[in-house]
Amino acid sequence: MVPLGRPRDPNLDEAALRAAIELIGEGGYPALTMDHIAERASVSKAALYRRWPNKLTLVVEAIEAFAHNQAPMPDTGRLRDDIVQFLRTMVRNRAADVQAYEALSAALAGDPELAKQCRDTLVARFSVTFRAMVARAVERGELPPGTDIELVADIAPALARYRSQTTGQHLDEAFIDRLADQFFPPVAVTRA
Repeated sequence: MVPLGRPRDPNLDEAALRAAIELIGEGGYPALTMDHIAERASVSKAALYRRWPNKLTLVVEAIEAFAHNQAPMPDTGRLRDDIVQFLRTMVRNRAADVQAYEALSAALAGDPELAKQCRDTLVARFSVTFRAMVARAVERGELPPGTDIELVADIAPALARYRSQTTGQHLDEAFIDRLADQFFPPVAVTRA
């Protein structure tokens, strides 16, 4: 069966997602409207609604794309280095775009449905990223066969989240190095 209509324009999608993040950074989530996003992205409101049924779904996708662009999954060949690079990239990008991160944090705190959607997408994405890094380490022989990949993959994000949300301390490069050195020290890779 041949799909009807024109194919999705990735440039339009990218412009809309970028506009949503910019506008949240400028005025917060509650003030955000599909009209504002359409105007900022230079697209029609109808084009937005063909892609996203409402503001919430558009913003969740925008946050997911924003997070992915902020910290793509590294593959350095060593688990410790992958984790350090991934977390350092997140810290640097968060510092560079502090206005957007603060607005997103406020939006998540003020809107339970948005917070739930973001947890379901962002937390899942970060879990997949960390699991992939740990699984590669098992394949390389850095970690023994039978390693509980899910549990090991939860260590770095859990400690980072605890540090920032519970203690109020910033995630910085010194903490990232301490975390990596304590839980993911470099090991000699043994091949069968």
